[in-house]
Amino acid sequence: MTDLASEEDLHLFRLFAAQETRRIMEALLEGPLQQKDIAEELGVTPQAVSPAIKRLEAAGITVRASARGPVSLKHHDATAQLLQMEARLFAEIQDERAKRSARRVRELRKRGMKRRASVEGRAESA
Repeated sequence: MTDLASEEDLHLFRLFAAQETRRIMEALLEGPLQQKDIAEELGVTPQAVSPAIKRLEAAGITVRASARGPVSLKHHDATAQLLQMEARLFAEIQDERAKRSARRVRELRKRGMKRRASVEGRAESA
């Protein structure tokens, strides 16, 4: 049996799944930004986004021309497509969960009505 995804693939999936790194990537879709500007957009301190930016750089998703230079997406179009795909999949999952929940509520209501009718039927025959 072969693994469906390598450790590197799983690491990338985790980066895209993490809200902070995803928000940074979304901010960078507009173009390169300084770390302080990314932090401002996320409503946190520059020090708070530093670890996430380093994880994105280590994964090859973002690059900097210099240590203090602006952060930019290495593969802008591919990252944009992945973020869009992730958003669509998330929406589909949420939609499916809502449908299952609605079905479950209908089933429980039917059971409740059948039980009430059964109890009422027994009460009338007594």
